[in-house]
Amino acid sequence: MFWTRYKWVGGTQQRRQTSCWSLVLMLSLSGSTPAEVLAQTSAGIPWRTDYAQARREAREKHLPLLLDFTTEWCVHCQRMDATTFQDVHVIDLLARQFIPVKIDASRQPSLAEALRIRGYPTLVLALPDGRIVHTLEGYVDAAQLTPYLRSVVAQSATGSEYAQKLEEAVRAQSAGEYAQAVAHLNSLLSDPQALAVHLRAKSVLEQIEQQARREWDEERGNTRQRSTEERERAWQQLAQRFAGTSVAAEIRQALAQVQQARQAELAQRRQQAVALLQAARSDFEQQNWLACLERCDRLLRDFSDLPEGKQAQALLNQIKAQPEHVERTCDRLIERLGELHLALAESWLRQGEPQLAIATYHKIVTRFSGTRFAEIAQVRLKQLTQDPFQQTQFTP
Repeated sequence: MFWTRYKWVGGTQQRRQTSCWSLVLMLSLSGSTPAEVLAQTSAGIPWRTDYAQARREAREKHLPLLLDFTTEWCVHCQRMDATTFQDVHVIDLLARQFIPVKIDASRQPSLAEALRIRGYPTLVLALPDGRIVHTLEGYVDAAQLTPYLRSVVAQSATGSEYAQKLEEAVRAQSAGEYAQAVAHLNSLLSDPQALAVHLRAKSVLEQIEQQARREWDEERGNTRQRSTEERERAWQQLAQRFAGTSVAAEIRQALAQVQQARQAELAQRRQQAVALLQAARSDFEQQNWLACLERCDRLLRDFSDLPEGKQAQALLNQIKAQPEHVERTCDRLIERLGELHLALAESWLRQGEPQLAIATYHKIVTRFSGTRFAEIAQVRLKQLTQDPFQQTQFTP
């Protein structure tokens, strides 16, 4: 009856679970074995009889184990020694690519009981880390045994690759190349054949997650000290450094929210710029040059990063290229200034400050000499000299 991790003929589910336990747990059961490391009981096969030493040797050399459970009275055990273990292919595989161990179950009953050995001979094939891959009960000839041996050798080599990947991940972590380390670790954790390194891989991945969390918390604490562009750039770099972690996913979500808010703000600014440009063009068509200039100035001041800012500059250039347009703009500007100065003087009067109002009217007479604003200012000055608290309604 042959039994493996993946498929068995005969036996029970309970036996499958017991055999899957690592042989590491059985080390303490082998203390009564004689300290005889190499016993050549079959020609060409370097049998070990000290189970504990064999386990250490398997780990150090990264070679799989073959455990041959026998007894002195087992006829089929003697038959296998005389046939199967004399096959040149079996000898070559066991001598070069295995740590073969012959165990007398009558002398090590605790080990046999722990591994649920029910009959003899029984062969147990295990990986260097102690994981049992196959359990073969009864007589097995060379043709039957060879495929199992080669299968374990292949799996052992794969286990070595897993260990190498884990070490690469640890080196990447030490070098601060967290994204590369996470990629290796996630690859290992998603592979059920890499169970031997899953525990350590999870531990390393958790360390990287904690580091990412610390840096992300610190980065969010610096938000007020940076511009929006600097903040987004720093967040993107952090997400790239810790790509593959849950923290990186959280950072990218935060980035998406910030970018969405910025796009909404940009859409609102664009809407304002479009409306302002339309009003400026309408002023241009109506030859209201001063109003057009004011709107274009605002577009250049507040929306220079948008296409509407460039179009506003083009409108300004058209106005400035025509002297008559500029002249009319200056005239209108003088009128606006005169109106504002008269309004300022009246405002001082309403505030009970006649002396400030008188000073403002004198400025108007000087700055706007020969205009209707100067005439109005002179009239008001005469009125104020007669009654400084007299208020009249000013109409430009």
